Amino acid sequence: MKADRMPSRRTMLAGLAAGLDMAIRKYGTIGFARAIAPAIRLCKDGFPVGATTETAFKNTVRLRKDPDSIKVYFPEGNAPSKGQLLKNPALAEVLQELASANSSEPFYKGQIAKRLCEDAARGGGLLEPKDMAAYKP
Repeated sequence: MKADRMPSRRTMLAGLAAGLDMAIRKYGTIGFARAIAPAIRLCKDGFPVGATTETAFKNTVRLRKDPDSIKVYFPEGNAPSKGQLLKNPALAEVLQELASANSSEPFYKGQIAKRLCEDAARGGGLLEPKDMAAYKP
């Protein structure tokens, strides 16, 4: 198998959720759920693709090799065009889980973490729930 078809073997534990949570708690004036609410709305309702995003999608090779990315970004086989509405309902669901907890914790210790590990295992990856749970920003 080619390495670029097995991204799960090169998994790095994503720290964005925990980093955002930590920054909001330390420096923010609004809660985590409120801070991510606009992202949830954009994922659900979509946003018009701009010229830069259109070009980026047309030039990407890696996303076109990943079945999950194809479903979201190339559902009809083509890259999204400028002005086309781009939605990501699966990401909206993940973000909603985090918002419901008002924390990034479900990403590392909840059902989201479990699903990430299961997906990694399907791709031959070695990510385990204990790895997720042990993450500290």
